Amino acid sequence: MKKIMLALSTVWLAALPAHAELLTAADGKVFLEGLHAPQGILVRSDGSVIVTESGAGGDQDLDYFNPQSYAASAAKVGLSSRVHEVSADGEVRVLASLPSIAVEHELIGAARAVDLDGRLMVTIGAWQEALGASSTVENYPGVLEIHSDGAVSVVGDTWAHELVNNPDGTGNKETHPYDLMQGPTGDVLIVDAAANTLLSLDPSTGEISTLAVFDAMPGVFPNPWRNNEPMADPVPTGIAHGPDGSVLVSLLSGAPFIPGSAKIVSVKDGAVSDYATGLTMAVDMATAADGTLYVLSFGLFEPTGPVPASGSVHRIHEDGSSEMVIDGLSFATSIAFASDGAMLVAINGVMPVAGQVLRFEQFM
Repeated sequence: MKKIMLALSTVWLAALPAHAELLTAADGKVFLEGLHAPQGILVRSDGSVIVTESGAGGDQDLDYFNPQSYAASAAKVGLSSRVHEVSADGEVRVLASLPSIAVEHELIGAARAVDLDGRLMVTIGAWQEALGASSTVENYPGVLEIHSDGAVSVVGDTWAHELVNNPDGTGNKETHPYDLMQGPTGDVLIVDAAANTLLSLDPSTGEISTLAVFDAMPGVFPNPWRNNEPMADPVPTGIAHGPDGSVLVSLLSGAPFIPGSAKIVSVKDGAVSDYATGLTMAVDMATAADGTLYVLSFGLFEPTGPVPASGSVHRIHEDGSSEMVIDGLSFATSIAFASDGAMLVAINGVMPVAGQVLRFEQFM
């Protein structure tokens, strides 16, 4: 599974003056804390904020695999992945508790959320063919709807789509539905970080179709799924509306996460083209009220693992160039703008404890 080493969320305000000093994590105020690997931030039309966390596994044993080596590995599963709601007046409550798998140093649970005309939906989980043709974990993986009474139902099964279609054509069938947003026809657009695809989900029927497949990117190590060529998987992580009806997708670029190898691509009518390049570990995007796009960088990665306090937020200019506006974020995984224009960023997104959402009011 092209597992995203995530825990990123950062929000930026386009109104930041060009001469303003570079902000750091210390300039943000704690909006929400005590989270287990926060992965996504959604701001709803009523001003409430939804925060999804991957969780910290559980007590039940599960035969799984190492997302990095693909070797068999013992895992722990439990209902520790939570969907939080912070109301406009600051009241916090848990809307649902969902499956979370802890394997090696990975935490795999709920990722991102979308409000589809009042219906709250989240992506969750990851699966691959080596684990079997059917998931052994209930409500995992796929797209789930969180109902007002706390009940959960499956809206779309990305694993079933991958198993039958395998759109990227590699020898490794796997799914990791990650980010999602409402499409132009009432459908749900999903980026699958493991299948390397942009998908469309009909929320009334559960039917899934492939809109685009993302090409491999230059890498360092031989990739067994790509004829042992030195290629990295693209790993789509974020999705946003682009100009002229296009869809923008951030590509993390797989291991070893070469600095400058990540990018944002534009998808229109099935064609994929570069929109902004030269980025590093791009994990999420958010658009400010004035239409300016911001991208969140998880940080730098070394042979020993991710580097603390190396995450950042970048403003994307119309010519595709980027400008860093926030630095010093640890393991950032998600970014969004609050209803008042403040930027929200999730940090410590790969940590079983200490997850937070920071609020940067400098953009109001």
